[in-house]
Amino acid sequence: MSFRDQTCLPVDLPRYKGNLHSHTTNSDGLLAPADSVASFRAHGYDFICLSEHDLYTDLSGQFDDEGFVILPGLEASAYLYADESESVRLKCHHMHGILGTSQMVASAQRRFSHGERLEPLRFHGTWEGAAVAEELARELAARGCAVTYNHPIWSRVEPDEFCTSEGFFALEIFNYDTVNESGTGYDTTYWDLMLRRGRRVWGFDSPDAVLTAVESRSSSSVRILRGEDRQSPEIRGLYPCGEGAGFAGGILSAAADGIHTAEALLSALCP
Repeated sequence: MSFRDQTCLPVDLPRYKGNLHSHTTNSDGLLAPADSVASFRAHGYDFICLSEHDLYTDLSGQFDDEGFVILPGLEASAYLYADESESVRLKCHHMHGILGTSQMVASAQRRFSHGERLEPLRFHGTWEGAAVAEELARELAARGCAVTYNHPIWSRVEPDEFCTSEGFFALEIFNYDTVNESGTGYDTTYWDLMLRRGRRVWGFDSPDAVLTAVESRSSSSVRILRGEDRQSPEIRGLYPCGEGAGFAGGILSAAADGIHTAEALLSALCP
């Protein structure tokens, strides 16, 4: 069968434009929920999930109408840190729990309530990544949620830490912010790997989903000195940059500082 003859859904089935991965000022987004909803409406969306970090929200009663639907949910987390100080995060699982069908909700052991926080799973030194992903997926499913696995490249996980895990029905195969923040590759690589290994899982993308707020330096209160050429005045050839050196407060600002520092390094090497 040729590629153009393959269809996932019947041609006469209605299509809806939606977004499953979006944050507001309830976590690390730029816009308040009402403003975010208004923006998605204005751009022709039929539904969105306001998937706040580790915080379940259900604003369907506030924003739903005949032409627009809010999917209640959250983005849940599991983190692997280098040690118990939790100063260095090595990798993570980020997984959506999106309120499921009426049958899923009816069979749920318990349900999330609006504004309920789900504390991240925390591990130090080592973890059994695939087992941790399944544990988090089971917790979300037990609450009546459909589960997705998000941006694995950005999360720094290896294929054997999630590809064989059960419990999620879809993989986020593109997220504009995480791809452009980390520059470490494309999530379609892992999707293709899973499909080639016989793991049938849906893919979804979020090209316009994550709105990130202004970052402060509250996470990096100590700064290594550097001059206008971005080199250390004490150790020439050393270019302190990013969050660890005290020149950024998060992923986006660290990436921007890294770009400017790389430009300074190239100018010094290739005047």
